[in-house]
Amino acid sequence: MYTLLLVDDASYTRQGILKALPLQQLQITKVIEAEDGIDALRRIHLETPDIILTDVKMPRMDGIEMSLNIRKKHPNCIIIFMSGYSEQSFLRSAIKLRAIHYVDKPIDMDEIINVLQEAVLLCAKQNETLEIIDNHTQHQLLLALTKSKADTNEVNLSLKLINIDAKKVTNALTFIIKLLPEPDIEDELLYHMQQSYLSIVDLFLSGYPLAYLRTFKDSHTLVCHLLQIDKTINLSSKTWQKAIFSKLSTNLNHYKHFIAVGIPVKNYLSLNHSYTSAIISLHQNFFIGVNSTSYSNYLPLKKYSFPPKSLLQFEKCITNKDKLQALNIVNLLSQTYQKHTGTTIPQVKLDYFKFILHLHTEDENLIWNALTNAYTLSELDCFVKDYIEAYFKTLEVQSDKRQISTAIYDFIHMNYSNNDFTIDMMSQALNLTSTYLSYIFKQETGETINHYLTQYRIKQAKQHLPNMSYKISNIGAMVGYGDNNYFAKVFKRTTGTSPSEFRRIVCSS
Repeated sequence: MYTLLLVDDASYTRQGILKALPLQQLQITKVIEAEDGIDALRRIHLETPDIILTDVKMPRMDGIEMSLNIRKKHPNCIIIFMSGYSEQSFLRSAIKLRAIHYVDKPIDMDEIINVLQEAVLLCAKQNETLEIIDNHTQHQLLLALTKSKADTNEVNLSLKLINIDAKKVTNALTFIIKLLPEPDIEDELLYHMQQSYLSIVDLFLSGYPLAYLRTFKDSHTLVCHLLQIDKTINLSSKTWQKAIFSKLSTNLNHYKHFIAVGIPVKNYLSLNHSYTSAIISLHQNFFIGVNSTSYSNYLPLKKYSFPPKSLLQFEKCITNKDKLQALNIVNLLSQTYQKHTGTTIPQVKLDYFKFILHLHTEDENLIWNALTNAYTLSELDCFVKDYIEAYFKTLEVQSDKRQISTAIYDFIHMNYSNNDFTIDMMSQALNLTSTYLSYIFKQETGETINHYLTQYRIKQAKQHLPNMSYKISNIGAMVGYGDNNYFAKVFKRTTGTSPSEFRRIVCSS
């Protein structure tokens, strides 16, 4: 995790220190050895030391001069001096260099280990602080660049703080990733999903000669500005855009998402135009479907408002119990909207809602909530068709909805231990849309599927906890929680006690 630069002109001293140091325990994964200051500067040309442990008196360049040179390029490294001297000039230099300690020679290895432990703790706190500052700076800078009047001096200063040279930036481009979690997702799970998205994006973009900024504008929207600093790529190239965003979408395929790509701009201070075009482009993903990527263009989009006669025809089908023709009308509506992607999404949802109202439902609010939670036109289409199918079945068998709820219960009871359990997985198994399953279950039981799943998992965990042959971490995995910390949080939130407290109370009684 941490890199140590060890500098001493006596090789036997270096070897003796390294032999005695518990490197793994200290979380030191790399050691750079050097015999004097000049050798050290040469060796760290491509490395960034976290901790420097150096002798003071050395030939060619001493430890003080070497540390002054390193501090200029790496201001946050931790410096520890080893010396048999205690002159006032040395002590003043050590204070000026913000050395955290100096160890007297001959060396006491226990003292060296204690000082290095202190240095490692300081590194961890420093890294955490720098990450917070970096993320905050990115967040503020990214949001500033989405506005039309970004302050040039403030933007350039912020870019400098996160080590981006504004003079090297040529083209720039904004893209947006929209998370599409299940409607009733728990906050902790949403947080883990957000962190996964950030990790995937960071890992992916680190493979390209690009600078970038990324932050969550809200809980479901990840905004990213790409800054071109290398001539080997061209952000303006449609071919390049499609290649990179196709790969990114593949990397994100474990989660449902949209990607919307804005127009490239010549000046990073014009990124507000790219951001606005990405927001507009995001509208297209609703019509394209889940895990899709949309690209901005300036072509006017067609709008559609279906004629009242379609509703009259649909109502006639319901009266005549003509299910096939009713489904055909809805299918035609979906095909028409695919060709008229300029229609606003709320209008599309309202139009589908009007069809369902003709099925004489008493659950208007519940249905409207289900429709508003649909992420794509395809989901809307399938939800309404499932509802029509269920309506006609209900005319024949009144217990159809209850049968669906029973099937949901059975599926959960058989698959709750699967860490990858999702409503989408269940919808594929039961051949019904996730939106429709969620609606039916809420209507029949008064609770959401995810809430019942959590309650059932915790119920099973409570049955396993009194058995001392099971480790608590294993019990979490047995009931579907791959992350033991997350399992403990959910258990305590649900029961009021931690798993270990619950076990102690049950076993003592």
